[in-house]
Amino acid sequence: MPYKQKIKDKRFSSHFSSGGETDTFWTLQDNVGYGYKNRWLDVMLVQFFLNKVARSKILEPDGLFGGKTWRAIKDYQTRWNCVADGMVTAAQGDSLISKKQGRVFTICYLNVDYFVLHRAYYDDLKKDPDLPSALCNHFTVDFDFNEN
Repeated sequence: MPYKQKIKDKRFSSHFSSGGETDTFWTLQDNVGYGYKNRWLDVMLVQFFLNKVARSKILEPDGLFGGKTWRAIKDYQTRWNCVADGMVTAAQGDSLISKKQGRVFTICYLNVDYFVLHRAYYDDLKKDPDLPSALCNHFTVDFDFNEN
């Protein structure tokens, strides 16, 4: 299930309008893509973000992962120089860059793009009139981090 998490990686927080405007980001319970469980709420959040950053309804936010969602993810990743594998990794607040490829996770770019385009809704996605109603009741917040 998607949830909001505290950002601990300062390199990432600086992308939110010179940093300091938010210290959280939206992430997934599990990875989304071929070969993964594809929990419908996680898939639906990815579909929602892709539609919002594209500024059009390119996907039906139905929570089902298939060819159209894979293609939309891959196209988005190609534009941002992410690893273009058609999957979205469930990043954590303290590790927002993949260790293997050294690139920012796709979910992070989706957060930044959504923040830039829809800042008024970022901290509480439930205020976004386009948020699928199925997501509204399932968000949780995770702020239980040990500060270093």
